[in-house]
Amino acid sequence: MKIGYWFKLLTLTIALSVTVLSIYWLNQGHMVKTLSSIGFSNNGQILNWCENRIQSLGIPSAQATLTEKAGRWVWQTQDTTPLNYLSVEKWFAKYCQIPVKKVNFEDFNSPMTPILEV
Repeated sequence: MKIGYWFKLLTLTIALSVTVLSIYWLNQGHMVKTLSSIGFSNNGQILNWCENRIQSLGIPSAQATLTEKAGRWVWQTQDTTPLNYLSVEKWFAKYCQIPVKKVNFEDFNSPMTPILEV
């Protein structure tokens, strides 16, 4: 067989191996560490809840919560409204990384309440 055949086969094998390895790294979270080590970092300015399971998300000012109960997502205000499970999961997947800004807690006179339960 010609050298061109073996060169193409070797190139495709290497490309497939690199692709599979990159997918593995992305799924394990190693790619973020790798990119951070070469200078691509967000300096803690992004809240990432992608690897956590959200149980509820609350909006204290509206006295409303989005809660998962018995495998179903429900929106609770004065009454309870069941939501489409897949739509809520897609929303969490789309917005699992959000930009945040550091807040100095001494600037607030009232106590702070966390509204995200993980």
